[in-house]
Amino acid sequence: MNNDKLSVLEKEMDSIIKNIIVQLRTEKSISNSMIDQLINQLDEFKAIIKDQDHISRTFAGKLFYLFSTMVFEAKYMQYDQDIMDVISQLRVCVLKVFDEQQFQI
Repeated sequence: MNNDKLSVLEKEMDSIIKNIIVQLRTEKSISNSMIDQLINQLDEFKAIIKDQDHISRTFAGKLFYLFSTMVFEAKYMQYDQDIMDVISQLRVCVLKVFDEQQFQI
């Protein structure tokens, strides 16, 4: 059950991640609704993987790619406060996924 749910969540988040990256690169903006949707799904993902030692390398790579792309693209947006706030919000969320013990909030 959990593996099926994880697989579905990963596929849904993959689509959101791709959309965020495309919008960021082409329009130099980020949809708040897409970010909110991603963060909500990451919270659900985190709850399912609680106490597990491993997550998919592919999925971890996608999260890292999204975060690093956002940081890179922020420079072309003159480090606009809105993009920096989103980057900070996503950073906290991703850190909680990667290490639930250290980043309990």
